[in-house]
Amino acid sequence: VFIAIAMLESLTDSENCDTVSHQHMKSLPSLQQLSSMPIFWDKEHRRMFQNYGTTSFKHSEQEGKLWTGEFEMLARLLPEFPFSRTDWFWARANIVSRNMQIPQEIFESVFLNEGEATQKASLSKSQKKRMKKKKKKPLAETIPIIVPLADMLNHRGMLANVTWCVNSETKMFEMRCVAPVRAGEGLYF
Repeated sequence: VFIAIAMLESLTDSENCDTVSHQHMKSLPSLQQLSSMPIFWDKEHRRMFQNYGTTSFKHSEQEGKLWTGEFEMLARLLPEFPFSRTDWFWARANIVSRNMQIPQEIFESVFLNEGEATQKASLSKSQKKRMKKKKKKPLAETIPIIVPLADMLNHRGMLANVTWCVNSETKMFEMRCVAPVRAGEGLYF
């Protein structure tokens, strides 16, 4: 939800139209270009897939209900929410089709505010133990991130020629070739 709001804000913030973030958001596919995603199919096409036993139909229905619920909640909580349902679906579809997941523990260790990290490190063993007991199960084991340019690569599974990681020292996203790449060949992960 936070990424979607940030994406939409970045697009509408006229003072920051020269920022990398704004330019990246402008380069993302339009809603029309995302129409091949099952969530945007009409009922007839969805029904056709339902009859073939694929789970895409059910998954896209659940996703649509989730996105609609998020939008309605934001509109209720923030009466001045400046975005339409169409805007919201554009942002959510781009997130789903472009995000990369990093483990929550890596996200926290790399991107945690230094003050919070120092405070956490200075706790005694018994304090840490108490905190751990009080902690509820994390909402997610992974955190979605959107990385300009990296989100443009296609997936190839076992035939990938690129791998990626977050460098904990530089706090930078890194991509490395894991197989030779000829001139003009695509990069896949």
